[in-house]
Amino acid sequence: LIKKIKALGCEVLLDTQGAKIRIGQFAEGAGEFKKGAFVKIQTEPLTCTNEILCLNHPVVIPHLKKGQELLLDDSTLVLRVVEEGPRSVRCEVISGGKTTSKQGIFFPHTHIPLPNLTELDKSVARVAEQEGVDYLAISFVKTGSDIDELRQLCGNKVKIAAKIECVYRAIAKPSKNRGGGPPPPHAPKPLIA
Repeated sequence: LIKKIKALGCEVLLDTQGAKIRIGQFAEGAGEFKKGAFVKIQTEPLTCTNEILCLNHPVVIPHLKKGQELLLDDSTLVLRVVEEGPRSVRCEVISGGKTTSKQGIFFPHTHIPLPNLTELDKSVARVAEQEGVDYLAISFVKTGSDIDELRQLCGNKVKIAAKIECVYRAIAKPSKNRGGGPPPPHAPKPLIA
């Protein structure tokens, strides 16, 4: 398929997914969160409600600190940690709204010790090199070493685009944990996703 698309004169971009941190299932398929309400975030596999959100990665919770923001559903919903704990955190809804089951959750100013590239991402990088893909997008770039690792896998012929998954305060507010600011200079092409 890639060769057929390139034969038409089009450039091809493949995308890596990164370590997908997601909330669980809502019994009704969705939840609604009002500004000023409080929500408990935990990893125990329970059904999500308007008061409790469950995460799919247990390693996340211990790294969430008071004052940090959590962004759900492409920044539709913004939460701020008000109480921290080893198994759960309590958050205030800063920007309310609706969200549905299995939405992604982003921690713009928090270092979560998960590898940036999954085994699937590494396979995609090798395919990109083998098939002559023009661009390879990398999700959730934390440091220049994330891009360096991808570059080693796909070679110099593939251009790398650093995806900016969530713009809300992610660039404007520097991070002590990961540098903040725009993507590292290793990535010549930013991609707003």
